[in-house]
Amino acid sequence: MTTQATRTRADVLPLAKGEHVCKKCNDTGTYRDESLPWEPDANGKYPPQYECECKRLKDWWSAFAKNVPPHDQHILMATIAPSNKSQLTIARQEEVIAKIKSAPTESFAFFGPAGTSKTTFCVALYDLTLWFNPDACNPCLPQFVWRVSTKYLMEEFVAYATGKEVDGKAVKEPRVNRRAICKAVQKGYRPCLYLEEIDKVSYTKFKTDCLFELIDAIYENHGQIVFNSNMTPAEFEEQFGAKDGPAIMRRIAETSNVYNFYEK
Repeated sequence: MTTQATRTRADVLPLAKGEHVCKKCNDTGTYRDESLPWEPDANGKYPPQYECECKRLKDWWSAFAKNVPPHDQHILMATIAPSNKSQLTIARQEEVIAKIKSAPTESFAFFGPAGTSKTTFCVALYDLTLWFNPDACNPCLPQFVWRVSTKYLMEEFVAYATGKEVDGKAVKEPRVNRRAICKAVQKGYRPCLYLEEIDKVSYTKFKTDCLFELIDAIYENHGQIVFNSNMTPAEFEEQFGAKDGPAIMRRIAETSNVYNFYEK
């Protein structure tokens, strides 16, 4: 059984002192965040939302455990540190860690061979994005976070366009597309997209167009994209073809912190 990563009271930072008391943990230090989108109650009214530390812990752990494999669930931004097991030098790891800690809301693309801590950096960023939900640059702007398998997501796009099924189920709509991103933005969220297995897809023209549309929608709405690849940047570009590859890499390079661990 997976053990939940440790969080303490000190980790739960108050957004604004509230006047409610959580019935579950009896915490008098509950907090109200007036910036969060309100949901109507049974009478159609919009009560102010608030959260105590137990709710925040529950929400964070629910999303983190669901989307991060058990063997990576020990990785937290608060405790991330250089490792002697990594193929990167300690100095290089310290450089990257310092950057992601100083700019956790920026986009990142990590290229490098296996064993170069790419997944560690991505999981640490994901942890921080989930935990400190409001954007560090704009505390009044909560974030909507997706962490998805690119391979599975592309299958959903194909199934949605052709009427086929994925895992025996009809796809009403891909879990992340331009519409979902724009809908999140309209509700007051900043979109954050973590793409797994981005280089394990057999890209057709259709899949390439879908991926570019996702990247474009995130950047148009000042969101965040984080991904890693075992390919070199040149190999990553080539898989999308001579026409679309340069456009995708140019878009990523213009708006992301790109790390190429093939370079010494």
